[in-house]
Parts: sequence; structure tokens; C-alpha cells
Amino acid sequence: MKPAAALLVLLLAGCAAQSNASLNDSLAKLASVTIADLNAAAADAGAHGDVLAAACYPPLANWVMTMQEQHGAPIAAPAGAFSAFQQTRDVYKGLTAGGLAAVPPTVKLGCSALYLDAMGDVTQFVSMLALIATGRYVPPILP
Repeated sequence: MKPAAALLVLLLAGCAAQSNASLNDSLAKLASVTIADLNAAAADAGAHGDVLAAACYPPLANWVMTMQEQHGAPIAAPAGAFSAFQQTRDVYKGLTAGGLAAVPPTVKLGCSALYLDAMGDVTQFVSMLALIATGRYVPPILP
């Protein structure tokens, strides 16, 4: 899963209550997402016919640009997939029930289908890991 999709999955998921300071910190971390990354993800989605992702990235990029105006320019990019995942968790942990109200409707509407699709991907992946761990996984037979 692409880091931007992981960010989306964790961003739109529900969670517990929080303080304004924590919300501001989370929004500042969200502002660290680079527009170039979101544009690259949008281009990739378009090139591969991923309609759900292509509908999500433009409104998400607009919101991130607004966050960057409010909280400053992007910080250093993640070193790789795991640090991108951890940075996403950091944002998610700060955006709780009160923080989700700060997510504009354009992002919620544009990204909700991608969120549900990505959750299905995660569920299938975890199910496959469970089958592998129990020794019951049978790889697909290739033609």
C-alpha cells in the first residue's frame, strides 16, 4: 500500500477524544506530507486506472496545502515505508473524534471509497498472513 493510501486509511478511521494541542500537533504533522508525493500518487492512480485513488488525491492535496499554509512547509520526507507508516500512525493518534471534524467534506467524500477499498486490501493481507502462519495457505496455481 502506498504511504499516501496508508495515511488516508489511518486518517479517516475513527478513534477517541483529544485536546486542542494534540489536534494542532497532528495537523502540523499532516502538513508535512509533500504535495509532490500526492501528485505522484495521483498520476500513478490515473495511469493505472485506479478511479478510487484518483478521486481522493486532489482534494487531499488541496487540504494539505491549506495545512502547510497554517503550519509551515513540509518537514523531511520519511526514509522509507516503515517510517512513512510510523509518521502516519503519529498523525492518526492525534486526529481523534474531535480532530476528524477538521477534515473537510471534500476529502471525506473524495477519499471514502478509497478508504473502504484499502481496508478490504488490509483485511485480505492479514487473512493471508494468518493462513501462512497456521500452515494452511495454498498459493494460487498460475496458468
